[in-house]
Amino acid sequence: MTRTPIQLGAYASLPREARSDARLNDAHLRAAMEATGCSGLEVPWASATFVADEASLVRLLEAGGSHVLTMVAATMEARADGRFGLASLDPDGRRAAVELVRGAHAATVAMSDRAGRRVVAAVEVQSAASVDISARDAHVAALAESLHEIAGWDWRGARVLLEHCDSALGVRPVKGFLPLDDELRALAALDPAAGVGVGVNWGRSVLETRETASAVDHVRRADALGLLGARAYSGVAATDNPLGRAWADNHVAAAGALAVGAGLGSSLLTAAEVESFATAARGGLTIVKVNAPPGADSRGSLAIVAESFALVRDAVERAAANSGLTV
Repeated sequence: MTRTPIQLGAYASLPREARSDARLNDAHLRAAMEATGCSGLEVPWASATFVADEASLVRLLEAGGSHVLTMVAATMEARADGRFGLASLDPDGRRAAVELVRGAHAATVAMSDRAGRRVVAAVEVQSAASVDISARDAHVAALAESLHEIAGWDWRGARVLLEHCDSALGVRPVKGFLPLDDELRALAALDPAAGVGVGVNWGRSVLETRETASAVDHVRRADALGLLGARAYSGVAATDNPLGRAWADNHVAAAGALAVGAGLGSSLLTAAEVESFATAARGGLTIVKVNAPPGADSRGSLAIVAESFALVRDAVERAAANSGLTV
């Protein structure tokens, strides 16, 4: 296990057949944990796309480690209803989003109580609304109301994090949620004791503006307000690649030697960018969420995931050592 606690979003690299086969799903997650030595997993909760068997996933999480539940996949699935979202201006759509998070809360409590320890380190939620740019203040108020309610639940030590995704004001929105400034305004309206923070995903921040400097800028802005709760190292490519089209939100692996050899040399998440992201601020959870083209067998893909993980681990540990932090 790595000295620095780092969660791995191994679901991003799930082979397609493992998304609906519980045995293959479990085997992939376990193999990814072994290949990286991560301290826990970032897993999609309540997702019909990525969770083949919830009971199997629960057993894996309770067995050990400190994990992060992300609502992003379930949120995108529910967002087929354009009214849905924590920042929605439609009362029923906002209530539906809150209730989706309530399910993650119930699971967090149940797992922690059964295991007798804090199984879940954090739960990531998203602002997720069909944004009316002319009504941004109303979206901020709706999001603050949702987060106020959610933060009031007993999370058994888990922290609620609002993950920033590319915004409706971006170059060519993919998710098109609220701008970071609006999300920070909503969090500023909460009692600081609630402990709700911001999660910044490198790839999604860069995707928003198509400028790599945006990820560091977002981290620094959140940190300046004391709201930085997590950083996710997830790449994006400016050109078509084996994982998909240019500027797709598909978690391209960092541009290490194995990734380049697999055709991912266009990944903008270079070693230098990893270093900049790691040193932009102190504190918060570290999450690695990368994808890789499938090799002749799953080992080829997992080797690339492990390479990205090692790049991040080394950069984070250097940053901590240089700042005098104990990790």
